[in-house]
Amino acid sequence: MNIQKLLTKNLYAARRAAPVAIVGVLALICGATPSHAFDTGPHHDLTRDALDREGFGNTAIKIAQVDNWYTDYFSDVHPVLQDYARQLHFDNTPTIHNSATWQVGNYWSHLTTNTRTALQQAAQQNDPLKGLAVLGVSLHTVQDFYSHSNWVEAHPKAPHAAFRTETWFNSQPAPLYLDIHTGHYPNYGGNNPLDHGDDTYGINHDAPGDSPARRHYSEAYVYAYVASREWTHAMKTWSDQVDPTFWAKMQQYAVYGKNSTDLDWDLTATYRVSEWIPSGGGHWKGPGSTSIPDLANFMATWLPHITVYDLKVQQLLLSGVLTQGLTSNSPAPNPPAVPGYSYAAWDVQPVTVKTLAANALSSLDFNSQADFYAQLTIGGQPFYEATQDNKNTIYPSNWVSMKFVPWSSKGANVTYILKDEDGGLNGSDDICDINPSPYDYGFASYIDLQTGLLSGDATGLHDTAATSILRTGQPGANNRAQAKMIVKVDRLQLANASFYKNMTAYPVPNTIHFQLLKINGIPIPQAKAVQVTVYAVDSKTGVPIQGEVYMGDAAHDDVQLGVTGQPFTYVFPSGTQTYDVPFKVWAAGNQHYDPAIVHVTVADTYY
Repeated sequence: MNIQKLLTKNLYAARRAAPVAIVGVLALICGATPSHAFDTGPHHDLTRDALDREGFGNTAIKIAQVDNWYTDYFSDVHPVLQDYARQLHFDNTPTIHNSATWQVGNYWSHLTTNTRTALQQAAQQNDPLKGLAVLGVSLHTVQDFYSHSNWVEAHPKAPHAAFRTETWFNSQPAPLYLDIHTGHYPNYGGNNPLDHGDDTYGINHDAPGDSPARRHYSEAYVYAYVASREWTHAMKTWSDQVDPTFWAKMQQYAVYGKNSTDLDWDLTATYRVSEWIPSGGGHWKGPGSTSIPDLANFMATWLPHITVYDLKVQQLLLSGVLTQGLTSNSPAPNPPAVPGYSYAAWDVQPVTVKTLAANALSSLDFNSQADFYAQLTIGGQPFYEATQDNKNTIYPSNWVSMKFVPWSSKGANVTYILKDEDGGLNGSDDICDINPSPYDYGFASYIDLQTGLLSGDATGLHDTAATSILRTGQPGANNRAQAKMIVKVDRLQLANASFYKNMTAYPVPNTIHFQLLKINGIPIPQAKAVQVTVYAVDSKTGVPIQGEVYMGDAAHDDVQLGVTGQPFTYVFPSGTQTYDVPFKVWAAGNQHYDPAIVHVTVADTYY
């Protein structure tokens, strides 16, 4: 059937004003299982943060955020699009192929191929709105990989160390050595360790929380940010291959009149529908925010707005171009490269605001307890924390917001407003007083990126629970409350760039020479220690080789440095600005091999 006819015939029933249609859609939403993705709030924030750094204008970013969200929305409630949209969450690789790692690689190969095809079609058609749909939907899938897989656990962050920033495309050959897999969805149940899970168990890092995986949410978020910029950068390359002017059209895309109003409605829906959906207790940023009456009230107003963004994503999904071969047991032939984009990891620094507690110190609601949420800005970007319904005292494990602030900014302004949700749109919600001054309600400060010191409403260092900020409203004030929070600067490993060599014998047999002058354009000081990992792979079978790593030059042939697949410290010699580092791998029976790849990351002590 013609796609346009199929669209017309099966146009999402919710997009009609008839009350019966709205009731039907509400029934679908209320019966839907939680979407298998980063909760929609992290997708929303990641997409804005990454695309802003990649030069996109505000309108284009909002469209990409909406398109990113529709991937989840159609997965749950659209009877025709579910089969397409549900393939775009990077799930179920453990059960499709004997080797989950290879299946993940197959999925990536098809996703890159499909995304390039769809984007280049948009460029050939001179359709920037379609290009933004391809960008938003594919970014959802890229971000989900780091939420839905054990990538974080396979690349753990050391305590008190910088965030690691390897991605699938810039940290090979990790898949050759590590069992990389994603969670099963729908869940098997019974706390199965292979389940995608929910906020209490499973492999997912979908939102901050207390489950073993969700405690590593911030690490997954960092990986997804770097990967989002890396993916966007690669997409520009694919676009330029067809039309070097098309990418700028996407970045600068503008809408007016009804399309502008509709975009604002859709953007509001990304928050309100996700927040109030009953399944999983809400799907914005963790549980606690469900409200069926508020959801029904909002849907009745939003659903009649048929938008070009809704239709463009439907057309993209129904075309099948993005999902072609995703569940195949074979890789795509000749997938396009996604170059490691190291710049994404060191031109920014993450600033985190984590709320530890909030308390009502006066009566905020007439006949119920408070419905707290927080509205923040970090470096000018807005963040909304998930409402915690009907609780006067909360200790929210899921109130964590992170902004990647450009180094060039030197610092970032942070504002924090605690609110009590009364339902409906934000304008009707109550602002809680957490400021002891009679002239203000909220909290405002500035954080220095180099020192982490705050100035403004709070001063000094407040980066741990022991040194947290406690803000209490003026005695006698209406809506008086209290909030406790951490505001801190973290570090990203400067060497997100991983350096690899694929070589045979050179010039000393069975060794690999790694020549390094700079990491990310920064000269390495003499006698500087770095972390080195050597990987060896049998060139005939592709099987990882377990062996010992030695210096590969004749003078130091008997000096063991470490073992394959495990990092060891290497100190670059003094007296030279270029370092020629040969390594040799020895395996059982004195068999020696040519290491396939050398992966170098800078030690955490190096800035």
